[in-house]
Amino acid sequence: MEYSKLSTFDTPSAHAQKSSSEDPSFSSQPLLSNEEDMNLDVDGYSRHDRRQSFIRAVIIHSLIFLTYTLAFVGLNSSFRQKSCPPQLTYSPIQGAVSYEKTWYDGSLGNRNRYIGEPRPELEEAWHELTVNNNLKLTQSELQKLNKSAIELSDGSGYFGQVMVYHHLHCLKFLREALYPDAYEGSTMEHLDHCVDDIRQALMCNPDISASTFFWEDGVRRPQPDFTLYKTCVNWEHFDAWATERQFSMFDQKSLINPVYATEERQLLGIAFPMVNGSIEFTPPGPDMHVVWPEEGQMQEELLDTRSPPSVFQVLVLASGFGTLQLVFALLASYGSAQLLSVGVSQAATGLIWLSGPLAGTFIQPLIGIISDKFGHQKIIVATGVIGLVVSLLGLGWAPDLKDEKCELAKALVVLSICTLNIVVQPVQLGLRILIIEACRLEQQTMVSAWVVRMIGIGNILAQLAGSVDTTILRPFTTGSHFKDLCLLTSIGLIITTVGLGLFVGVERTPRSVSEKLNIQQSRSVGLWKAIRTVSPGVLSVWKVQVFSWMGWFQFLYYVTMYIDYLGLHDLLQDSAITDEEAQRSIKTESLQFGSRAMLLNACVSFISSMLLPWLFKGNGPSDLKFSNHITLSNIWMISQALFGAGMICTLWVTSVAGATFIISILGLSWCCTAWIPYTLVSTKLSQESRNALRPHNPGLIMSLHNVSIAAPQILAALIAGSIFWASRDGENQARYVLAVGGVFGLGAAWMAKNLTIEKELH
Repeated sequence: MEYSKLSTFDTPSAHAQKSSSEDPSFSSQPLLSNEEDMNLDVDGYSRHDRRQSFIRAVIIHSLIFLTYTLAFVGLNSSFRQKSCPPQLTYSPIQGAVSYEKTWYDGSLGNRNRYIGEPRPELEEAWHELTVNNNLKLTQSELQKLNKSAIELSDGSGYFGQVMVYHHLHCLKFLREALYPDAYEGSTMEHLDHCVDDIRQALMCNPDISASTFFWEDGVRRPQPDFTLYKTCVNWEHFDAWATERQFSMFDQKSLINPVYATEERQLLGIAFPMVNGSIEFTPPGPDMHVVWPEEGQMQEELLDTRSPPSVFQVLVLASGFGTLQLVFALLASYGSAQLLSVGVSQAATGLIWLSGPLAGTFIQPLIGIISDKFGHQKIIVATGVIGLVVSLLGLGWAPDLKDEKCELAKALVVLSICTLNIVVQPVQLGLRILIIEACRLEQQTMVSAWVVRMIGIGNILAQLAGSVDTTILRPFTTGSHFKDLCLLTSIGLIITTVGLGLFVGVERTPRSVSEKLNIQQSRSVGLWKAIRTVSPGVLSVWKVQVFSWMGWFQFLYYVTMYIDYLGLHDLLQDSAITDEEAQRSIKTESLQFGSRAMLLNACVSFISSMLLPWLFKGNGPSDLKFSNHITLSNIWMISQALFGAGMICTLWVTSVAGATFIISILGLSWCCTAWIPYTLVSTKLSQESRNALRPHNPGLIMSLHNVSIAAPQILAALIAGSIFWASRDGENQARYVLAVGGVFGLGAAWMAKNLTIEKELH
């Protein structure tokens, strides 16, 4: 019948017909009322089918065409990459590079204007080759290069060069070394540099042209055929571009060092002064530094003549960090209890604790800028210590007012904690800068190690302080254990501050050298400019710190909660006590597990701080390397991997003994975290202080280092809060927080693989 034609098309009508035959309840009424309507329906579906087929064909052919196109482009690109050298880095001169076919003659005995005995023609030829060594770059070109450069004093551009001219300069000096009677001698260090510079240039861009050998009548040895027809860069076009950019650094106006120059003696700042207004015989080059007698005297006066601090002075300097650790431990152990005792809610308590990371993120950089501008780190430390003492006394005695003036007591406790978190910033920063400025480069590793040891001692004393009976100090005690600890900590802070003032040598200040030499003090670098100009090695340390402290925040704040829960769970399982008072006693007993584990952690950290630094006992940057594979960077990476793995394992550890073991082992990781990054950064800043009048903004750099520690803690706190909110009540929620911290620890270990600061130091 006519209706059967629909079965040849994959149409909804066909499917409906099939369904009607299979389902007895389906109506057997015809879908179309007459044959004409049926034919129209068939034609309509046929057009729809053809349209769908056409669209499918277009899509399929487009995909095939795209596949062939991508394959062709990929193969062509692969061929081009294999046959042509890639331009891996941007260069301002790229647009001036063109190629030409020319003869290359490297034959023995070839004579041209660049070789032979010293003579005016030869000097002129080599001068033309190297005169474009010093070029003016634009700001946009520097941005593409992702580099900073000296801005020329006349504002015409930035100091740079194209490396081929430096290679020619090195080749020129090697040639001059062959004729010591005709040229001023160059240092062996400079000549070695030139040899290695040319070696690297040849290996980086090897000439792959092939030469052959032949027999020559009357000559026993094969002779090379160094006459080649090659594709070379058009040197005239290349050199013409550089000629438009070149400048002479002997023009008395382009390169003026702002530190040496003064309004009265502007010429003192000229980096490369001429002798009697001219350069005799030898063409200009960046290494030709004609020294004025006056400048030579300045260089002698700039030598670091400070005597290195003694071991006793180092201990006094490091003890400041030990007493500071007592402050942190006291705040962590009793701060929340003090807030709750005056009626502050738990939610508000969590917000108040954010004042610490916020102060480290926003307050310490401001203190760093002030420190770089005015110096006097001891005064900065003493000012912070006064604030700490006042805050500790306020925190200890403010709750006594709660019976009479509850709101006043609450306000004083909150104010004391927030103030403490602010005033601790200048103490931290000032002590760190004192290490850089009062100690020599070769002492940085040793001093940083003693800092970690003092922090370890402070940790151990803090863990033991809770069980010490302070009543034995009567009549000097207050009758309150917490007040006694606040008072003792304040006395310790005062003693260490007095020790710094009496025994630690005078640190460098921004004015000390400039006043001695009667030269203008350089202006402090702004915050954003300092961030842009900080060395890549220091930045790599900060990147690791960001991930590391996302994990350490969870450990420091929640590990005792984790192990206390395990201890409480074990005690409740072992006893069938249902009495409420007895259960409260068991809960109090369970709080000892966290303190015991943290005491073991502090002991392991202290022992590690005594042993690890001995592997790196040396001088200066050599301290950072025990062997090719045992470096501070590698040890830091391993310690972060250990930290991450241990934190993640807390998901499956259900016994107090197992948790205590993990927490104890992580004392090694804590030692490395407190020691290695500060050692790397302080050594870098101390090294910079040798090459300049003072370290490159040490206050700002160290404060930004602290930002890399404090800022991640804000995000870590939000993550922890989210986990507690999402997890179920009645379970050990802290283990999930610790596990997430472990993931960040593994991320820090991965980032530590790419540390570059040790390469910069060596």
